[in-house]
Amino acid sequence: MQTGDIITNTLKTLKNRMEGEKNLLLQVEGGYQYEASCTFYDPVCTSDLENFMSESNIKLPLDYIKFLALTNGCRLFDDVRFGGEAFLLSLQQITKWNEINNGDSLMIGSIYQDKIYIDLNSIKNNEPNYMFVGDDSNDYRPINMNFELWFDRLVVSQGSKFWTWTWDTAERYYKRR
Repeated sequence: MQTGDIITNTLKTLKNRMEGEKNLLLQVEGGYQYEASCTFYDPVCTSDLENFMSESNIKLPLDYIKFLALTNGCRLFDDVRFGGEAFLLSLQQITKWNEINNGDSLMIGSIYQDKIYIDLNSIKNNEPNYMFVGDDSNDYRPINMNFELWFDRLVVSQGSKFWTWTWDTAERYYKRR
């Protein structure tokens, strides 16, 4: 398997699940269930992607480039009654949302108040685990995976913040509820 194969397979399968079905019936943490929709956007055109990387002097990882070539951002697992808070930004939105960034990271989305980042220093150093999660203060921490593994696990967990699961002991879980 090569870099980018997982993102291609995961997106293709999720899009196929949405075909013919208006919504997905999901069961998430705590036994809750809801109907969800996913929205995918037209792929980014190659010239826009090349211009973005050239003008911003940012090298994007191959698996993320493949994602943008399949869908230029998306909304994932939106509750059909209440909406949702899980989205990956389009290239145009990335440019807008990252104007004030310090240049060490690139915010590419948000999953229920957790901002999703690509750590640009990790990319420059050819480190394979470049995905980070953080908050509005630009304080972020590594989640020890690349984009396609993160995305695949996000889809498998049906939009849940799976990166918190190892932190979530029984004591912490019930205290938050």
